[in-house]
Amino acid sequence: MYKKAIFTFLDILGFRQLVHKSPPEEVYESLSKFHYHTKDKLGGFGDTTNPGDLRVLMFSDSIVRARFVDPDSDLFLREGDLSTEVFLLAYAQGSLAEQGVLVRGALTCGEIYAEKNTLFGPALNRAYDIESKIAKTSRIIIDKDIFKDTEHKDSWLHHHRRFVSQDKDGEYFIDYLKGMDQIIYEDEGSAKYFSKHNQTVINLEIAAETDARLKEKSAWLRNYHENVASEEPLSYEELILLFQSDQLLKNP
Repeated sequence: MYKKAIFTFLDILGFRQLVHKSPPEEVYESLSKFHYHTKDKLGGFGDTTNPGDLRVLMFSDSIVRARFVDPDSDLFLREGDLSTEVFLLAYAQGSLAEQGVLVRGALTCGEIYAEKNTLFGPALNRAYDIESKIAKTSRIIIDKDIFKDTEHKDSWLHHHRRFVSQDKDGEYFIDYLKGMDQIIYEDEGSAKYFSKHNQTVINLEIAAETDARLKEKSAWLRNYHENVASEEPLSYEELILLFQSDQLLKNP
């Protein structure tokens, strides 16, 4: 039977070009990094009877994550499964980008059948459509339908403003750069991270010089990098207030 899950579909940006132009050892290294940063200690699909269980499955350059939830739960509770998935994805995407591996994807919530190595359902279809038709650049898009029929949207977005942003096209995406800036926090560590991320941007810009399909992606990433790098991170006091605020989320 179907079970309700927060479902994420991810793939490596430019994987086709990577396979075409790179030796298999380099392709394998990128896949290994991708798998390492997005896997869970529970491993593959198995028992899905316990709400909150996370199942991860990898095939080729794609990874799917199904975090099973109580069908009657409120996704917008501060410490809920949606928040957990957003934080983990921000860290995974940020860590991969630092190592030169860019990913795109989509996060949604819906019904999934996942037992052993079998996976299908409306949530997979929805996430794949968003990833392939809307994400386009190195973004993990958060499905707008998640926010339907909830009174907590504004409070949840405010609380997660260092991890979720709205792009120019109106889509919400996981803001891994702001998230990593807060996770690292130390000035020296943050500067090193942004320096490495800038090199990832440069590498994509160089690749775009000979591949027109990458021009939009490299332009978006450069703009994203410059915008976040120019912002001041929250102070320690502001960070504490952020996690103490939004009483509606604590007591909906």
